[in-house]
Amino acid sequence: MRRSIETFPASDGTLYLLRAGHGDDLALPGLAARQRALLDGLDGTRTVGELAELHPQLTATEVTGTLEQLGELGVIEDAAADGEWLSAAEQERYDRQLEYFGELVTAGDSRAACQGRLREARVVVIGLGGLGAWAVWALAAAGVGELVGVDGDVVELSNLNRQTLYREEDVGRPKAQAAARTLADFNSAVSFEAIDTRLEDRDGVAAVVDGADFVIEAADWPPYRLSRWINSCCAKAGVAHIGASQFPPLVRVGPTFVPGQPGCLDCMEESARGLDPLFDELAAWRQRADTLAATFAPACALIGGIISSDVIHHLTGLAEPATLQASLVIDIRTLEVRRVPVEPVAGCSTCSG
Repeated sequence: MRRSIETFPASDGTLYLLRAGHGDDLALPGLAARQRALLDGLDGTRTVGELAELHPQLTATEVTGTLEQLGELGVIEDAAADGEWLSAAEQERYDRQLEYFGELVTAGDSRAACQGRLREARVVVIGLGGLGAWAVWALAAAGVGELVGVDGDVVELSNLNRQTLYREEDVGRPKAQAAARTLADFNSAVSFEAIDTRLEDRDGVAAVVDGADFVIEAADWPPYRLSRWINSCCAKAGVAHIGASQFPPLVRVGPTFVPGQPGCLDCMEESARGLDPLFDELAAWRQRADTLAATFAPACALIGGIISSDVIHHLTGLAEPATLQASLVIDIRTLEVRRVPVEPVAGCSTCSG
């Protein structure tokens, strides 16, 4: 029995299998003594033969049939399967996460296989500031095997109110290098490649995107141009990517763009031009202007958490990203969420292929 399932014996004799998260609860009234003995024995330590020995009226055939039914209902899992994919240390470290994966995994897949996909994945995080720092930490916590952090800035004292990877002693150090030390101390099984540079052209973006399974855009310089370079390079390389921004009390997470699906940043900008005749003029002005953006640590944590969740769901195949082809605009005062879908533009040279 999955450990996250609560087996509640009600006073009327009904045994309830309660799922705290995903899926419906099950009610099992009038269980025979042999059936109850079988359910009580599903603790992951017994073989089919040993389960059949729990009650004199149990047979191996009945045990096998019951296990198949419970498996289809998603309330049991093979306790030995984790060891086929994961080391003992991985099973212990990601124990609670594996329980979550077990809630969502479909027939023919396994929670350990999902964790294995994370271990084999390469995620590039462009920008290790307020948003990127939270996202890369969560991905390291989840066990993404290969992380690449790109940032040419140094740690400043003002960063420490929202950027979780850095300490006071890191002030003046390159962010990428400081992040590498923090993540190595946090999860030594994760490889982190620190790229201490600013991306200043499309070729630079193409170089860091190459070989990635997912790209996170968490940098804000150069405005507009960086987003366009990432959109173009990821489309060409066949790599999914996500962006985000904050303007507290509102934050925007997404969209996530997946190659092969209609809709991309170019489509968004083309739609924006149709709504605002000053779009290009404003974009050009912002590329020259030196403005200071407001930031807020809880907003950064929220954005980084949603980004990392979407990346993990995509890489494991457990769920579509919540931001797939849409932005989530969230008011952090009320947690009101507005979903803004991307409208594909017919004939878009980037995503229509």
